Amino acid sequence: MAIYRLSADIVRRSEGRTVTAAAAYRAGQAILDQRTGLMFDYSRRHGVFDAEILAPAAAPPWIFDRAQLWNRVEATERRKDAQLARDIELALPHELNPAARRDLVHRFVRAAFVDAGMVADVALHAPDAAGDGRNFHAHILLTMRLIEGESFGPKVRAWNDQALLEQWRALWADHVNQALELAGENGRVDHRSLEAQGIDRVAQIHLGLAVTEMRRRGIATERADYAGEIDDVNDELDSLAAEPSASMPAITSITHAAAVVQAPEKFPALYVADQDKAASRTTARAAPVGLFRKVAGEVAKRLKMLIAIRPIIPSRSAKGALTHCLRNVPGAFLKFQTAAG
Repeated sequence: MAIYRLSADIVRRSEGRTVTAAAAYRAGQAILDQRTGLMFDYSRRHGVFDAEILAPAAAPPWIFDRAQLWNRVEATERRKDAQLARDIELALPHELNPAARRDLVHRFVRAAFVDAGMVADVALHAPDAAGDGRNFHAHILLTMRLIEGESFGPKVRAWNDQALLEQWRALWADHVNQALELAGENGRVDHRSLEAQGIDRVAQIHLGLAVTEMRRRGIATERADYAGEIDDVNDELDSLAAEPSASMPAITSITHAAAVVQAPEKFPALYVADQDKAASRTTARAAPVGLFRKVAGEVAKRLKMLIAIRPIIPSRSAKGALTHCLRNVPGAFLKFQTAAG
């Protein structure tokens, strides 16, 4: 089925990057960087099945020459920490044919970027021969300045707005779904987070080209290990969802137990009532509570490790497990409802 991906980054000179090198690699051609004198030659690389520059209607002719375009960007930006270009990556539906994928990307790029005044250098890549055969994707390099006459004008700070990025993400999902529907495909994508969609999974991290290549060669990396941990957590969440009565009872309510246990003198009647309830159900409740804590503890341990590496908003099931482990008050009373009622 189709997957959703729209990631945005900045090509920064402070990181030792040049936009001429980025453009040469993505388009699979040779570009001489006039600022540094370095030649970036990727003309032998495979997998680039389309590369084209899209620009506003009044753009001067030199805009459509890739080497001239990005050398002028390099010359215009004089600061050593300059932001040179915006870098967008899209996952393309493998269900579509090449012509449909190209049309999808170009329609989206014009609607989201070119109509707003940006110049877009678009490259469509095929999957690596030794990798996932469904990994069709597109790279888009975007200018960060308006075109004024025959040269670049001022930078548009509004293009850096996080709210605008969210609009691009939603627009890409709309375009993908329209293309899938037109092709007669049933699959659909959603730009929202897993939690917003009500999906009980932890978001996977993107491995990237270098990590994927090392993994293919059997070289272990921390990032690939973290991705494996996320898969393990999601497998456990799937098993909990598939067999809730056998693996973890559903929590129907968390009472005022923490306050009652910590300060019973303030709630004498409630404390006695809760103790009576707990005593009458200790035996029946012991096994599921122990199992819940064991499973929740494993999920929490892995999530805490992953959160330390990359901020993750866990899904509802993962949140429940993590909250229980981190906030559990010894002696607190939890009300559970098993499948039997």
